[in-house]
Amino acid sequence: MGRCTQCDALSSFSIRGEDFQCDHCRQVAYRCSNQTHNVCRSFTDQPDRLRRWCDFTSVIPNLDSPESVRRWAVLETAKRRLLLQVAELGLPQFTGDLQQFHPLSFEFLEDFTDENGIEQSVTTGHQDGVITINLAEVDSVHRERLRVQLNEPHRTLIGHMRHEIGHYIDWSWASRVAPAAYHQLFGDPGVTDYGESMR
Repeated sequence: MGRCTQCDALSSFSIRGEDFQCDHCRQVAYRCSNQTHNVCRSFTDQPDRLRRWCDFTSVIPNLDSPESVRRWAVLETAKRRLLLQVAELGLPQFTGDLQQFHPLSFEFLEDFTDENGIEQSVTTGHQDGVITINLAEVDSVHRERLRVQLNEPHRTLIGHMRHEIGHYIDWSWASRVAPAAYHQLFGDPGVTDYGESMR
């Protein structure tokens, strides 16, 4: 089972020689390259390609660490859900001109120790079209600890991604398509101090 790029259906796939065939649209299909790492179950219309959703991930974790790959798979699942929901809601698309001029990408990173032996933390967030998610967010104990520290009502992976995609849509679509109306309604974020707004 997987998602077919050509008909966009969740379908079973039959083996046809060295290739596959989507049982829904009957087109020849090829495994998404990320199936090699068990982080995707989709099929593409060309060999050795990433499925469209996987292609949005520009930085992946260390493939030599089985635990990092497992966490990556969980993040990819949440990211696919997010992008499908955005499309189903009819929100501004991250394709065509928008993707050309305001590209969207995801970086799945983990805390690390730099060359000086200093621990460096990865902060989940959005900046200029790049959504960064710390791999530690996959760990439910880590999420709950932070939820309590930050006095949040809940803390989930899909919630993080929905929050950050909201920043992306705000940054890309609102600033490109209707900036004057946006500023009239919400104010100009370029002249508003974020910390003061939060207070």
